[in-house]
Amino acid sequence: MKKVLIVGGGIAGTSVALALIKRNYDVTLFDNSLRNSATLVAAGMMNPLVFKRMLFCWRGYEAFDYSTSYYQKQEEEWGIHFLQATQMAKLMHSDHEKKLWKDNMFKESYNEFLSQQIIPSYLSEQIQSFDAGIVNPIYQLKTETYLRKAHEKINESGKVIPSIFDHDQIQLEDNTIQYKGEQYDEVVFAEGRGIEQNPFFNYLPFKFTKGELILIKASLKLDAVLKKNVFIVPEAKNTFWVGATYDWKNLNDETTEDGKLQLIEKVASILKIPFEVIEQKAGIRPTVADRRPYIGTHPNHPRLHVFNGMGTRGVMYAPLLSEEFIDYLEGKSKLAEEINIQRIPFNSPQQS
Repeated sequence: MKKVLIVGGGIAGTSVALALIKRNYDVTLFDNSLRNSATLVAAGMMNPLVFKRMLFCWRGYEAFDYSTSYYQKQEEEWGIHFLQATQMAKLMHSDHEKKLWKDNMFKESYNEFLSQQIIPSYLSEQIQSFDAGIVNPIYQLKTETYLRKAHEKINESGKVIPSIFDHDQIQLEDNTIQYKGEQYDEVVFAEGRGIEQNPFFNYLPFKFTKGELILIKASLKLDAVLKKNVFIVPEAKNTFWVGATYDWKNLNDETTEDGKLQLIEKVASILKIPFEVIEQKAGIRPTVADRRPYIGTHPNHPRLHVFNGMGTRGVMYAPLLSEEFIDYLEGKSKLAEEINIQRIPFNSPQQS
C-alpha cells in the first residue's frame, strides 16, 4: 500500500486525501488548523457562470455537475447535511448586463440555469430597485461542516495531523521521502498560500488576494443568494454572509476596519432595511493569473507533487480535478495542458 503525505487540509488537500483513500492508499494529511484559510472564509458557492461575460467558467458545466453529485453522495454515505440547493438573484446594474443575459438565456445548456426572462426584484420592500435575473440551481457547501466531517472520515482510514508543516524536514531519497522519521512514497502539496514557503514549488507565479467577509443581522426575508458587486448569502435566520473584498497588497489574515466599511457601503447600496455587523473574517485566496489551477509533478523530483490554485471556485473544481490528478499519478492519463505546471518555466536554481 502506497503511503502519501498531503500538506494542506483545505478543500483541495481534503479532496485529494478522500480520493486516495477510496483507492486504498495510506494517507497522512497535515492540517495547520485552517484558522483563516481560503476555504473557511469562502462562501462555498457552486455556480458555473461568469457574470462579467455571462458565460460558463472554464469547465464550469462539467465541474458543477460532477461536484453536485459528489457532495450529495457523501451526504448520503456520511449521514450529514452540508450541501444546500438554492438559487441566485443576479441584480443588474446596466443595460449591457441585461443584454448579455437576454442573449444567453435561450442558448442550449444555458437555459438550464438562467431564467427565461429578466424579472423585477421580488424583494422591492427590502432592497433597492433593480432588475434581476435568476440562476437556478446553484449550491452552497457549508465548508466548516464538510471539512470537519471529512477529516473525521480520513482519520478512520488514515491520519490527520493538526500541525504546521516544516518543509525543511523533508529528506529526499532514491525510492522514498522522509519527514520527521516517517517514510512516504509521494508528497502532495495542497497548501494554498503556504506554497510561498515551499522551497520546491515557490517558483510558481501565484497572484494572492486577501478577501474579507462580514456576517450581518437583518430582518431580511431571503431564500436566495443576492449578487451584485458583493454576494449576500443566507446563513441562518436573519443572518447573512456578505463578501468579498479584494486586496492584492496587504496579504495577511487580519480583518480590517477598511474592509468592513467597504462591505457595509456595498450592502447599504442594495438593502433598504437596517442591518448590523456581528462577525468578520479574512483569508488569502491562492489565485492564478491565467485562472487555471497548478497541478503536476516537480521537474526534478518525481515524488513531489502540487495541487493548488483552485481560486474562488475550489469547492466546485477540487472533487473533479482530484480524480484526474490521481489518474495521472497512476499513469492512467495525462494532465490537461492548461492545468499542468509544465506550462510554467522552471527557473529555481536552488532546486535544479
